[in-house]
Amino acid sequence: MPPLPYAPRVYDPRRIGYAAELAQGTDRFHEPRRADCPWCGSPRLRTRLSAPDLLQRKPGRFALDQCRDCGHAFQNPRLTPAGLAFYHRDFDESDPGALPDPVLAARRSHRRHRWDAHLMREVGEPESWLDVGTGHAHFPAAAREIFPYTSFDGLDPTPRVEAARAAGRIEEAHIGHLSDPRVAERLRGRYDVVSMFHHLSHAP
Repeated sequence: MPPLPYAPRVYDPRRIGYAAELAQGTDRFHEPRRADCPWCGSPRLRTRLSAPDLLQRKPGRFALDQCRDCGHAFQNPRLTPAGLAFYHRDFDESDPGALPDPVLAARRSHRRHRWDAHLMREVGEPESWLDVGTGHAHFPAAAREIFPYTSFDGLDPTPRVEAARAAGRIEEAHIGHLSDPRVAERLRGRYDVVSMFHHLSHAP
């Protein structure tokens, strides 16, 4: 296993855990490869990209296929839930650019989120907005500069969303997955806008 970018040069129990998992191979992290498009069913696929893990340099290769008929691009084979957990673990979302200076990383992240919100001005001035997979709620905090009269709430499967509410970045914090019928029913019909940034790539 190559050196992990986040691992210190001292004893790290995470490396032992990774070694134990990798001893079983990485094939179990992928579903069987699809022979057709999940959208239109066409068998006319072409591989657009095949690459290793470029962010964390964990073992494995990943392919993006594109349907020649409808144009849909998708990961093929797709990651299993165990694969999603393995490759997303230890990923520091507070520093998406892997910048060495956390202050510069935070400024870059804020600018990116503010630009994302700027592109959504065509939705008008919604009253309520749910950010799914919000994490630390950096997007709602930046979007409030563009939509000052909007109430932002966050949904995340981790307790980070509670810390985001305590920090004042969102008004309501919901813990769970949108795919959970109980969560979906509780939130149904409450929001004018629902956003998902860097969320679908981490969900089955």
